[in-house]
Amino acid sequence: MLIILTFRIPFMASSEFFIQGHIPWIALTAAILFLSHPVQTEAVTYIFQRLAALATLFYLLTVICYLKWRLAPSAARGRLLWYLFAILSAILTMKTKEISFTLPFMILFMEALLFSTSPKKRWLSLIPFLLTLPIIPLSRINAVVESDIGFARETTVISRLDYLFTQLRVIVTYLRLLVFPVNQNFDYDYPICHSFFRPSVFLSFLFLSFLLSAAIYLFFHSQTSTYKSLHRLISFGILWFFLTIIVESSIIPIRNVICEYRLYLPSIGFFLAMGGAFGLMIEGSEEIWTKGVWRTAIICIIITLSIATYKRNTVWRDEVTLWEDVVLKSPNKARGHNNLGFIYKAQGRLDESIREFQSSLKINPDHIKARRNLGTVYQMQGNLEEAIEQYKIALKLKPNNAMIHYNLGTAYQQQSRILEAREEFIHALKIEPDFVVARRALESISE
Repeated sequence: MLIILTFRIPFMASSEFFIQGHIPWIALTAAILFLSHPVQTEAVTYIFQRLAALATLFYLLTVICYLKWRLAPSAARGRLLWYLFAILSAILTMKTKEISFTLPFMILFMEALLFSTSPKKRWLSLIPFLLTLPIIPLSRINAVVESDIGFARETTVISRLDYLFTQLRVIVTYLRLLVFPVNQNFDYDYPICHSFFRPSVFLSFLFLSFLLSAAIYLFFHSQTSTYKSLHRLISFGILWFFLTIIVESSIIPIRNVICEYRLYLPSIGFFLAMGGAFGLMIEGSEEIWTKGVWRTAIICIIITLSIATYKRNTVWRDEVTLWEDVVLKSPNKARGHNNLGFIYKAQGRLDESIREFQSSLKINPDHIKARRNLGTVYQMQGNLEEAIEQYKIALKLKPNNAMIHYNLGTAYQQQSRILEAREEFIHALKIEPDFVVARRALESISE
């Protein structure tokens, strides 16, 4: 729908390509590529990231409603409703996820890139969309006040500049995943970059600069090109990708520097550009058999991506297969080993869980969750001395953790060390007065 509406814009509709009636083919190609690509698996299958999918839905709905209003004749019945729906959808987008902050700028981009002869009064119609920009900052005020992290950041561990340098590499990785989706990972072990002049960072910067320059060149070249609509579509797609990814890949530090679900909205721009590129290759082919080769190639790509998506979803079929895949691909990351060990523990596979917790602690001896989890497994096996030792180490790392005090208290209770158990339960309740399980445990030894 987005591509079809885009080609109805006067500048785009005046092209020779539009007359030839290939627009549905381009739209269908881009849509199927988006749907069949395995990089979308995380955004769709990972239920925690339903917000990314919902924000993308409202984002697209806003753009489509705006185009519907913009392209409708001035006297058309119901035209105003499209405008009002666009504003309502923009508000819903802003209330869904922070990536929506770019939406008003996307509409500005569309006016500048696609409606190149917009009268001044049209720009006034963008004011309500710009007024939605404060929604996200205002929605975050309470969270910022209650935390000591600061505004527009999720972590203080990574500086803004280091995060930016890292994201230059991450964006190139995202593009590689879109072009060549292999070695997908739910929990990447991605290094933090501390210098702009690190070769991988600097080369990534050059590549991204080239890509942006190509988009700008195609925009200006499209004014005189035979296939101006396709060049303009490719340019728009590239700029869509960069604009929509900027919130999570710029100077706002996020603990997980790379996540595949973050590609869900930006990938729309990539597939818009791919649709335009395939159309250009087909239309630019003089021989009929060459056109057939390109169409066959597109079909083969879609089939390959569909098979890859199916295989990727088999990794997501349960927690064990998912985290075993993570450990295989990120063997030097403590979190994956800890999470896999936790799942093994829940399944009663205690020896395997101990192995994973120990692997996690070899990588990061200060991993408190792995330390506590290892203690609980030892306790389940009746190895109370080892469990107590792990709990004590964990408490040295985080003395105000109520759960660890409670676990240590239960271990003491099993050893009939009632006074020490009582002391740990009381300590847990001082930290968390509403810790019901600790209160019951304290009452049981006080009777």
